[in-house]
Amino acid sequence: MGVYELTGILLYVLLCVLTVLLLWRIRKQKVNKPRLNKAPARFLETPTEDEIASLKDAYKLDWRPERKVNSYLPDTVPELVGVSEGVSPLVTELIYKLNAPEVSAKDIGQLIASDQGLTSFVLQRANSPFYGLVQKVDNIFNAVVLLGSAEVSRIVIEESMNKSGIRPSRSEWFHAYITSIIAAYISNSIGMASNAGTLVTMAMMHDIGRNTLHKNISQQEKENIPEDPRARIRQEIDLFGIDHARLGAMLARKWNIPENVCKCIEVHHWPMFWPLRDTAKDVPDITRELAILSVSDVTARHYTGAIEGPYIGEDYYLFIRKPPDPSRILVPELRRRLDRIRNMYAQRSIEDNQ
Repeated sequence: MGVYELTGILLYVLLCVLTVLLLWRIRKQKVNKPRLNKAPARFLETPTEDEIASLKDAYKLDWRPERKVNSYLPDTVPELVGVSEGVSPLVTELIYKLNAPEVSAKDIGQLIASDQGLTSFVLQRANSPFYGLVQKVDNIFNAVVLLGSAEVSRIVIEESMNKSGIRPSRSEWFHAYITSIIAAYISNSIGMASNAGTLVTMAMMHDIGRNTLHKNISQQEKENIPEDPRARIRQEIDLFGIDHARLGAMLARKWNIPENVCKCIEVHHWPMFWPLRDTAKDVPDITRELAILSVSDVTARHYTGAIEGPYIGEDYYLFIRKPPDPSRILVPELRRRLDRIRNMYAQRSIEDNQ
């Protein structure tokens, strides 16, 4: 072996040793580097004193409904539930598919395509000015791709509820619609995109029992329905012995809707009356979905000006990593989308009245 070859080998070995020492030093510096306990950017805003006071008082209530879901049912309940017709098995299957994280747009399209009447309705709605699509949609698969599975499911659920005899008012559908938009936004923003379909279903159906109850009260009582959600629930229980959330869950079970959806409908107002630690003991399997649905419901009513304030404790907001203030959840991007939907609903109302 020549001198030059030996020198080259020694230089190569020296270079390898220096590289290893350098990597070891860099790794040691990273390990010893102090960790900064930085708060997430979304929580950098400090709540005001008024916000802190209102959150502390969230559960200082004079009245609460019964939390036992298997308590006594009034005699009028079977009659109220029996008034509504069943929903199509196709709709039930669609909701089950949306409840599955691995569902694809193709699966949704194939299922809807098996019902000619529902396909026609979805295409008619897709081509309406409501969505403002540039080109006409001529098949259900394109409709699912262009509008998205969640949007098509909203159309299907609205149509199926109308056919079942529920027929909520335009304002009730608008609330359900924007609640589902907010719920999908929250689920996507906290890494629960696979649950977005389930939350859209829960949000679209969470108040289905209200219309059934309101059909059975006088005009004077309808005019005296309070905007405050807690007061409204108390009024329903005083009049019927049951609130719209529990009745809605009974209707959903009659239609064979997945149990996690039924349960969330049934308890979606609990966060207005009990802290997270209490509800989590009773419904541990849907705690996160319940928190998202309840926060979305309150945020939607805050957006329309129906209520003010958080209405539920900060524990639910922080559990889903959101600031305990509905106005701060309504980020500009989300607010613009809700504004567009409100304008489209207003246009539909004008067209219906012409």
